[in-house]
Amino acid sequence: IAIFVVAAGIGLIAFSPMIEQTAHRTPLVFLALVPLVWTALRHDPRVTATAAVILSGFAVWGTFAGGGPFLWAGFNESFVLLMMFIVSAAIPSLMLSSMATQLQDSYAMLERKVEERTHRLELANLAKSRFIAVASHDLRQPLHALGLFVAQLREHLDSPERTRIVQQIDDAVTNLDDL
Repeated sequence: IAIFVVAAGIGLIAFSPMIEQTAHRTPLVFLALVPLVWTALRHDPRVTATAAVILSGFAVWGTFAGGGPFLWAGFNESFVLLMMFIVSAAIPSLMLSSMATQLQDSYAMLERKVEERTHRLELANLAKSRFIAVASHDLRQPLHALGLFVAQLREHLDSPERTRIVQQIDDAVTNLDDL
């Protein structure tokens, strides 16, 4: 609603035959670009086209009623200038609106892909953590048993060479357990 009110207000200011046309008022016609660019960047092409129709309606009304910035030429020339202005303002605005909408759609699609891949990464991370927990448990059981066997060997030691070998086995078990 605000866009349409602004477009109608600018249409009255820039194109109305009720306001006296002076040389200082002619550049006000470029105010018509403001609602077109505003709608092009903020809304879809349908809203931009509606704002262009509102502004065009005021411009045609003003020119037809004998006022507006394009009346300095003859009647036919005024309408040619008016149509050139409308086309040169509306078509780029519609193209900009279309590109902005496409950009927003692409951004939304990328956001969905990022969320999907983040979810997949979280699931993969959870699966990795479970795998590591299971692997750690499965590796610790034989190491624990090996440690018990080394403890039994230590109780029945007869020679220094056997003691040294048992100590090396125990060191290897400790290192494996740390891993």
